[in-house]
Amino acid sequence: MRLLPDFLRSLDPRLKVLSVIGLGISVWHGHSVPVGALGLLLLCCSLALVRQEPRGRLMAQSMAVFVLFWMLLKGGLDVLFGLTPFVALILALELGLRLGVLMMLGLCLALSTSPARLGLALAWFARPFGRERAWKLAFSLSLMVHFLPLGLRTLAGIRQTMQLRCPNMSFFERMRLMPQALLRTMGRNTWDQTLAVAGRRLDRPEAWKARFSWHGRDWAVLSGMFAAVAMLVVA
Repeated sequence: MRLLPDFLRSLDPRLKVLSVIGLGISVWHGHSVPVGALGLLLLCCSLALVRQEPRGRLMAQSMAVFVLFWMLLKGGLDVLFGLTPFVALILALELGLRLGVLMMLGLCLALSTSPARLGLALAWFARPFGRERAWKLAFSLSLMVHFLPLGLRTLAGIRQTMQLRCPNMSFFERMRLMPQALLRTMGRNTWDQTLAVAGRRLDRPEAWKARFSWHGRDWAVLSGMFAAVAMLVVA
């Protein structure tokens, strides 16, 4: 199972960004059958990456809760507005399938590409708009991608601490205290990250000059991505 994660990490980040954008848009226009086939492929990739990434399990659980919430919401609203339960279930499952594929696309991208590499890929795409804008956009994206899993881990730690130290605390009290604890903890993490950025000199345009190399495997995956997009759109 280590071959697949290593292969995904070795791909050019520009290719992965293009694949996520192209497949993500096509998922909403394709038939459920090819979308389901793509979902099975992404599920294998996601499971392989999650096994090697400690943060991946928490991200996958959060995405699963997000998809389940929207499925239940859509199914309930469809029944409320007059659809039969069977039709509402089918429509909810279809929405869950498409949302799940989108979530797995993002999960594979996040777990197979570092925030710095994603930022460099964005800087490469944004070069026509000016070098100054390009490196600032890349810098901002890298920080955002870095802080999302950090925030999830922090929130999980706060929830676990409250369960251990305050088992009798009511649900509304937890919802009141958790945002405060999260903001306080993330504020300290922001200062630590600021020092790390300054120490590595990442706040300068020289740090965001893209150095990429395109290989044969990238051409093969690019061809497969175009074939998958064509299959989704045509079907």
